[in-house]
Amino acid sequence: MAEFEVATNGVSLVLPVTHIRLNKDAMTTLSPTAARANLTRWLKRAAGGEDIGILCGGQVIALRPVKIYSEDYAQREYGVTGAELNAFVKRTDAEIKRERKAGRLRRYTGNLDATLRD
Repeated sequence: MAEFEVATNGVSLVLPVTHIRLNKDAMTTLSPTAARANLTRWLKRAAGGEDIGILCGGQVIALRPVKIYSEDYAQREYGVTGAELNAFVKRTDAEIKRERKAGRLRRYTGNLDATLRD
């Protein structure tokens, strides 16, 4: 079990760490074991804006949401240029339109059994 050292007025205490909250405005700090036991809960709270940290050695690693946005994703992931991606989108949209018009493409309603029966 991880330990947390508190030093106040020349007195040093070593406490087991499961879930530390120093004050209501501070970061909630967890041991890896405590974080793992309820990881989804802690991730949801961090995604909601609460400061959550996990102890790792002598450091606190903060959980924070990260917005991911990349204009060059297709180029980096698939090696295509913007023009090639636009051409692909245009061809795919036209193919979908043709398949719908011909009756070969149906909208999925969420019921796989019913869709496969039809």
